[in-house]
Amino acid sequence: MEVRIGGRAYSLACAPGEEDRLTSLARHVDSKLSDLARRAGSQPESTLLVLTCLTLADELFDMRQKGVASVTGRQAAQEQEVLAEAVLRMGQRLGSLADRLEER
Repeated sequence: MEVRIGGRAYSLACAPGEEDRLTSLARHVDSKLSDLARRAGSQPESTLLVLTCLTLADELFDMRQKGVASVTGRQAAQEQEVLAEAVLRMGQRLGSLADRLEER
């Protein structure tokens, strides 16, 4: 299926029945990207994508912290470490994608 983020179309695959979820996620990311682009002014697309990724990660961390209040400190630290690694990988992928898009 195709989603639009930052004015660009992306062809993505998803499991059957997950199309609405993917569309909603793409709209959310597009909304965050648009908001950051307005506030950040003239920035390279790769920078805006990384800022968007970090903004979403920050929101996720906040929600996770509220939800892990009952989890032991060690478990929470392990979960945050796994999440931080995933966010870092996502940021690297977005940066790489943005670099390739800018080359075109």
